[in-house]
Parts: sequence; C-alpha cells; structure tokens
Amino acid sequence: MTVTRAQPIPSPAAATDAGQTGRAKRVLDLLEELSGHGVTRAADLAERLGVSTRTVYRDIALLRHQGVPIAGDPGVGYVLGRHRRVPAMTLSTDEADALALGLRVVFRWGDQALADAAAHLYDRLPRSLLPDAERSLRRSTLVAPPSSHLVPAPACLPELRWAVRHRLRVWLRYTAESGRTTARTVRPLSIAFFAPIWIVTTWCELREDFRSLRVDRIEALELGRPFPYEPGRELADYLPPSRASPPSATGRASTV
Repeated sequence: MTVTRAQPIPSPAAATDAGQTGRAKRVLDLLEELSGHGVTRAADLAERLGVSTRTVYRDIALLRHQGVPIAGDPGVGYVLGRHRRVPAMTLSTDEADALALGLRVVFRWGDQALADAAAHLYDRLPRSLLPDAERSLRRSTLVAPPSSHLVPAPACLPELRWAVRHRLRVWLRYTAESGRTTARTVRPLSIAFFAPIWIVTTWCELREDFRSLRVDRIEALELGRPFPYEPGRELADYLPPSRASPPSATGRASTV
C-alpha cells in the first residue's frame, strides 16, 4: 500500500478550520483548569496547557468578553467566579450505552488515530458528566471485544479521512472485484463503515459519475489539490438529507 501527499495539502480554509478547532479545545481546557483550582498564575496555566503566557492572557480576555466571570490580574493569578463551572452533562441509561458502545466500536475498528481519540475521549468524559451519568457510562455492558474476525482498518483510511474533511482530490490506483486495476482521480465525499468494510463515496472524474469504492481495494493514493463545490457532484446530490438509507442501499452509485 503506497500513500503519498501532493503539495500543498491543506487549503487556506482547511488551515483556518483546524486553527479554530484547536483554539476552541484550548479554551475549554483552560476553563477546566480554572474550574478545578484556586487562584492560578498565568505562567502555571501556560505550562499545564503547553502554550505561551501571552496565549493564556489572550484566551482569558476572550472568555471575559463572552461573559465568563474570571477574576484576577497579570502577576497575581486568575480564578473562575464562584458558582461558575464548566457545565456538567447528564445522560440517560440508553444515551450512556450508545456513547460507550460507539467509542468502543471506534476503538476496535477505527484506524490508529481514531482509536487513540476514542480512548482519550472515554477517559476525559467523566470530567464533564454528573456523577450518575458517569456511573452509567462506566457500567455500560455493551462492549466491542477483540475478535479473530476483526479486520484492521485499511492503511490509507487516515489519508482518506483527511481528504474528505478538507475536500482534496485523490489520485488512486484501485482494483475492482473483477480483478481489473484502474488509475483515477476522485473527489472523496464521505466514508461509511459496513463492518468489516469501509466504503468511500466519491465523484469519479474518470467516469463522470458517483462511485462507491472499497477502501481495502485501494492499492496506492496521492492527495491532490482542493476541489470546488459544484452542484450535481456533491454528497447531497447523491444522498439527499431526506433519504435516510445508507449510500450502498440507494442504488444510485456503483460499488466497483
């Protein structure tokens, strides 16, 4: 399996999106730090969060602007106002089961990055849950145990997820069920998991039509440049929101 990346990979919009996501996570982490401690110096917050002191000052200013009551000053320290904490969530038993099972399935069947993210999220969730919800999550008896039938996620899955998220063209070499191998450029639109098979739904520039491709049959791929939004070639055109059936059941695209 060969995976290469053409340059440039992320578009400016993709880079902006990644930056905004990183900042949102950092601000939430800052709120957690302020919730769990008394007066804390900006330098200590910066060390715990792995950022500069200047970044901490900037994020505190942002939170204050949004109405979060943070008391303190530079050189003294900061503390979250009394009775103000990161809101805790509650979950019904079914919601806890759904969450636990979903994370456990991703941990077993996803690629390494997805598995690591699922494990990290499972460990972090209790801090955001009320005690009863935390117990429901930990006591969930819906599991995804190891199995001799478990098929490792295809090696190129992380690259395809990146391409879908950032709307990057993908050149790939693909072998169909018939044994015929073709090279084509596609616009990846979504990825679906029908255990144990991963399917990527694409607009195929070779066939000028939608195609659903088995990820495990991709022999090589190369990420290319971003593709534009074009009516008639988008996921909504292939699978309109009103149609709840999965892509493979619509009959609109060929799986080759």
